[in-house]
Amino acid sequence: MVNDESPQSTRRRERSRKFDLVLFGATGFTGKLVAEYIARNHASDGLRWALAGRNAEKLAHVQAELSSLAPTAVAPEILIGDSADRASLTAIARQAAVVCTTVGP
Repeated sequence: MVNDESPQSTRRRERSRKFDLVLFGATGFTGKLVAEYIARNHASDGLRWALAGRNAEKLAHVQAELSSLAPTAVAPEILIGDSADRASLTAIARQAAVVCTTVGP
């Protein structure tokens, strides 16, 4: 199958989502490392991103840590979802061009 979409139309479609990237599992060990990398290297580039997971309090803590690591970076929003709840995962995915998951095992 040939993709007849132009790069411009693909970018427009992707920009129609609220977030360029959602990091799911952001409160775990690997998730925090990925979040720190994004905050330090990409969040100042206008990246629209969010942290996602089950626990709003833990996500807020990660969000605060990121603000201190990269004070000029765009702070990520927080989304709540559970890997056992298909509806919450669908809601997260519909808002993102890309979902990166670090949820394990």
